[in-house]
Amino acid sequence: MKLTLLYLLLFVFNLPKQPIPQPDINFTLEYVCIGFGSNMWKMQPIFRIKGTKFVYTSEEVWRMPDQTEIKRDTLLKGDFRPSAIDSIKNLINPIKDSVIDKANLLIMSGVAISIRIDTDEKKMVFNLHNAPDTTAKKIVDIINSHIPVEHRKLPIFYYERSRRKNKPTSTSSY
Repeated sequence: MKLTLLYLLLFVFNLPKQPIPQPDINFTLEYVCIGFGSNMWKMQPIFRIKGTKFVYTSEEVWRMPDQTEIKRDTLLKGDFRPSAIDSIKNLINPIKDSVIDKANLLIMSGVAISIRIDTDEKKMVFNLHNAPDTTAKKIVDIINSHIPVEHRKLPIFYYERSRRKNKPTSTSSY
């Protein structure tokens, strides 16, 4: 009996191991921050995700007409968690529109943020010019969770309510 059990265990553990197939993740995201006013000629954060890989750079987004080469500084490369991709998909799938455009015309300085997302199910674009969007903020919070503390987090414009009679105060994490 012991010999039969030993042969059975050896047989089971010596079977050729099949690699577990990983699903192809068709997911791209591009976060671009464009500075205005005093932020106009500064290097701006850009975050790109393709599949489960990301690249975080600081780039020139404003260019002179005769400028052919742009400055680009790669800050971080890494893996983007599939669970974070699922969270982003779950945030954008219920939204009926494919483009969210919001602008705060009272602020001419500051930043415009563009977030483009492309999945198998949906294409989505957020264009925010100094204006808040709760879904975009949640997406940026998910992205920022992949950026270590020694790097600058991605900015997003949002409102915080003060404790006094629900008076809104504008805040930017930039």
